[in-house]
Amino acid sequence: MIHPRRFSCMMNVDASQGIGNGNIDGGGHLVANILHIATKDAWDSARTSGFYAIASLKSEGFIHCSTPAQVLRVAHERFAGRDDLVLLEIAENRVRVEIKYENCEGGSELFPHLYGPLNADAVVEVHEFKPGDDGAFTLPAGIDEG
Repeated sequence: MIHPRRFSCMMNVDASQGIGNGNIDGGGHLVANILHIATKDAWDSARTSGFYAIASLKSEGFIHCSTPAQVLRVAHERFAGRDDLVLLEIAENRVRVEIKYENCEGGSELFPHLYGPLNADAVVEVHEFKPGDDGAFTLPAGIDEG
């Protein structure tokens, strides 16, 4: 199946440029972490199977992710009112599929996209991700907007 969005994405950037929070790999190098908003149920299933694959992977050809600087805007635009979410913190160097930074909706802001199922062992932290009483999401402790 041809994924229509796959051909409209622009400005690919190699994921090794490392945008986002990071952790230190075995060689002492800073590794970027990207983020993905998931439902608790979907993440629980992924932990059991070892892989996370959602509808966008089939319909669009990739899994949407964000950098720490992008994720709150995405949460407010697409997940308002949801209280069944977790925020997956993903170490780019552990992801087994291609990661592309690209823009598929116009403009110049680049978002990380995973072109295949996410291997669960690439997730280094899982944060509860509920909006506050005012409906606003906030970044969990330890994640810096950068």
